[in-house]
Amino acid sequence: MWIMDCRSNRTEFPRSFFRGAPEGIWWAFVTSTTVGYGDRCPRGVLSRVFAIAWTMCGLVIIAILTGKIATVLTDFGYAGPYISLYGAEVAAIVNNSDFRLGVRKNARMNTVRNYMTYEEISQALGDKEVKGALVDLYVLSSHKHLFDDPRFRIVRVYDYKASYGVVLAGHSMKLEKCFTGHIKAHAESVFKNIEENVKILREPDQSPGEQQSTGLFDANSSQFITAVIIFTTLLALAWVLGIIYEIRRKKTSKVLKQSRDLKKEMFPILECFLTRTKEKMKVISKRHRQERCHVMRVEKEHDQQAATAVNKYYQVLSLRDITQEWSPRPTALSVKSMEVSLTNKKIRTIQRYGPLMR
Repeated sequence: MWIMDCRSNRTEFPRSFFRGAPEGIWWAFVTSTTVGYGDRCPRGVLSRVFAIAWTMCGLVIIAILTGKIATVLTDFGYAGPYISLYGAEVAAIVNNSDFRLGVRKNARMNTVRNYMTYEEISQALGDKEVKGALVDLYVLSSHKHLFDDPRFRIVRVYDYKASYGVVLAGHSMKLEKCFTGHIKAHAESVFKNIEENVKILREPDQSPGEQQSTGLFDANSSQFITAVIIFTTLLALAWVLGIIYEIRRKKTSKVLKQSRDLKKEMFPILECFLTRTKEKMKVISKRHRQERCHVMRVEKEHDQQAATAVNKYYQVLSLRDITQEWSPRPTALSVKSMEVSLTNKKIRTIQRYGPLMR
């Protein structure tokens, strides 16, 4: 907002980065939280369009944040997601009791490949080849190091009856009664040995919903680290760009100040030059008018002199004509030649003084 409105609204968003940028951040925070104190408001067209877009983004961000907080406050009793085996991609040891349980539940068993060891199942879960795995609790406790991963979770326990024992054949079948009697007589020690050898699997302190919702506020979660990195990078980039802008603005202000000072120094000189030029133009125009009047008078005098000379010449010609009428008539040839000569003289006279008469 400060970048868009610092030129048209300098009172609320000063052009200085160190004074205007905090005002823009304050406006962005107040607007995004839908508080809107009204102490800062955009004035330009582009800044108002940006304000509309920022308000809509603020509504979405606040809604997401509110939903996350509500999930944290209301999801403490969340036990975990219910995953149905029907149609799910599940891994299990081939031809094991777990495998047969998955087949009975209509699960898609070992669709990627057949798993022969629990190490392969653990790797498949880590690589997300399958959605889940069916593992016996006793086996899981004895292979705890393979499944001790924060990404793995026991989502459901299925009650499935299975028998554990020794197969006897031939003469060894006579030992059945001995084994049965020993187990009944030492049942307490047998269960104690089982308890000592089987490691207890503890459920995580938080449910999946709590982990997903509180991941944004957990300093060790990837979501929190990613958000902090992005926010820090953007803030550092904005700070660097602001410093560059401030340096350029100061240089530009220095140049503008120098230009204003130079303008102040040059203004009296230019004003004096214009004044002198106007005075000289007045003198030159006055001289031009005088010379033009003089030329017009001279041309008029020349025209008058030419007209007077032409009039005198015509008077002389008319007197000659009168004297010739009273003189004796010459021969026809001489009279004709005289008329031609007089006509030629008149033509030459008119051609000579014609321009002056005009």
